[in-house]
Amino acid sequence: MNYSKATPWILGATLLAIVMLAGMWFFAVSPELEAAAESREQAESQRANNEILEAQNRKLAQQFEELPALRTELDAFRVGIPGVLDQAGFSDELARLEKESGAFVLSVEFSTSNVITAETAGPVVDVPQGMYAIPVVVTVLGAAEDTLAYLDGLQRETDRFFFVSTMAATAQDEAGASGGRPETKDGDLEIAINGYVYVLDGAMTSADTTAGVPAGEPAN
Repeated sequence: MNYSKATPWILGATLLAIVMLAGMWFFAVSPELEAAAESREQAESQRANNEILEAQNRKLAQQFEELPALRTELDAFRVGIPGVLDQAGFSDELARLEKESGAFVLSVEFSTSNVITAETAGPVVDVPQGMYAIPVVVTVLGAAEDTLAYLDGLQRETDRFFFVSTMAATAQDEAGASGGRPETKDGDLEIAINGYVYVLDGAMTSADTTAGVPAGEPAN
């Protein structure tokens, strides 16, 4: 066989085969591979989304399980800082403390209600809208241990949150009952307890009222 004459034909056939294979790659195989790659990317993306959704569902399920406890905490908070003044209810608690401690309540004075803002509370406190502080002065009289028990109960044993800001104690001499005051013995104390009760109503503004008490007006 004369290879020198067949060589151009062989080279031409080989080149034609290469061109045909290249055409098949670009027009048939390559799109299929790209589609497969896109499918893998979509599958991985979907798998990642599914994992995110599963994590969110687990979080929601956990929060749902915690919901009763959160509602209990919220109910307790609403009792401690209610949406209305409820002066009568608070007075009932003070009367209960009077009976339990043995101290005699001379007076309970509600003063001007003030809306609490970020400026008055301080920059580190996140103050909810519609929160009011109502100053209250509770004056009690009796044996030292009784009046101190009343002070302790006022801070820790009432459903209504009461913040004690200051107090002033005056020692008493022996004296008979008069003017609505019980008899006293040497060493008895009269304690004026200054503090605050709070009202939270997120729908209120400084122009609205709390239990019929306008902000900036006497609460009694």
